Amino acid sequence: MVAIESGYRSRLTRQVSFDVAGYYNIYDNVRSLELQPGTGSILLLNNLNAKTYGGEVTGTYDALEWLRFSTGFSYLGKQLTLDPEHVDFFNGTIEGNDPKHQFLVRGSMDLPRRIEGDTTVRFVDHLPAPFVPSYLELDQRIGWSPTGKIELSLIGRNLLDRQHPEFGAPSPAREEVRRNIYRRIVLRF
Repeated sequence: MVAIESGYRSRLTRQVSFDVAGYYNIYDNVRSLELQPGTGSILLLNNLNAKTYGGEVTGTYDALEWLRFSTGFSYLGKQLTLDPEHVDFFNGTIEGNDPKHQFLVRGSMDLPRRIEGDTTVRFVDHLPAPFVPSYLELDQRIGWSPTGKIELSLIGRNLLDRQHPEFGAPSPAREEVRRNIYRRIVLRF
């Protein structure tokens, strides 16, 4: 892989900052699945090549001493090609099944009595092949740290839907990510 990256970080004011980053990556000898002539078996080879490009923009805003917001957006573009005279059985879709766009907004607060809370809303674009629909989800956490060495938290993940797919071909056997709510205890030594 050859990677070219560039970025810029700026603190506009004491309360506002942002980052911008871009990249262009060139991959050689990526895994390919090729049908072996005459046998019908599939060989695992490395005749796929890829170029990926994209960027990310993030920003933070410290609204108050105890209240912060952050946001981020990322874009991923890609181009997959095969070496001459080779044919990938899945036409590169296995290696190229990524969301093009992702977006999140997070709010964090530090409340009195060592209580803190976080809320994150995130969007993940659809996957092209096999098709998996885009989704919007909400995660929340409330934590209490009675001492610097103990933290008790109640966490909710994927709260907007009972369950949703994040990968895999549509079928009755496809696993889906479920809403979950759990408690966490952290002990620091």
